Amino acid sequence: MSDLDNKSEVKKEVPKYNIAEPHDLSPRSKWLRDYYFKGVKREWNNQYMPFTTGTDWDIIWSETEYYIAPEVHFYIGNKGKGVFEGSLRSMAIPVKLTENFWALSLPERRIHFFEEVMLNYIPQEIISENDLIAGGRFNTQLSDCLTKKETKRYWKGNLSARHKFYKYHKSGFGNAGATSGHLIPDHETIIKKGFKY
Repeated sequence: MSDLDNKSEVKKEVPKYNIAEPHDLSPRSKWLRDYYFKGVKREWNNQYMPFTTGTDWDIIWSETEYYIAPEVHFYIGNKGKGVFEGSLRSMAIPVKLTENFWALSLPERRIHFFEEVMLNYIPQEIISENDLIAGGRFNTQLSDCLTKKETKRYWKGNLSARHKFYKYHKSGFGNAGATSGHLIPDHETIIKKGFKY
């Protein structure tokens, strides 16, 4: 039987420190903030947009960039490409390549691919009479632009790194990345007593 069944009163604790809230916003800033928080009701969105060279061996999702995020580990896979790589490949938009694309060095291929996607594929959206969002896709996934030979070498090194990473993670290290600031140990104490406690 729960406390609610016994009709006992649940005491709600109020945090000692309030979380910062926006104030004194200019009309434009307020409009942009309100527009953003419309969520799925707004015209502009931030859904994944993957782009491919169109080759059979193309790699679109660089899993090593996501090792820091424990919530994606299940989707990386063990021996193969995993759910994210497979899903992104299936929905990827083929990008028109220049004639000499594969003759360029890897850094040149990557920057040419990036430039083509930014200028000709990612939407530039007018959201009001004063606001244009150009390149507003946080989850853009770009091809690694590797040749077939480079891809073979990549997968060999990637699978080795993946297994070493899993061993490290299963040893109890969890999220040890550079962006750990959003994961605060003992969050309750921080909320009730502040960071200086």
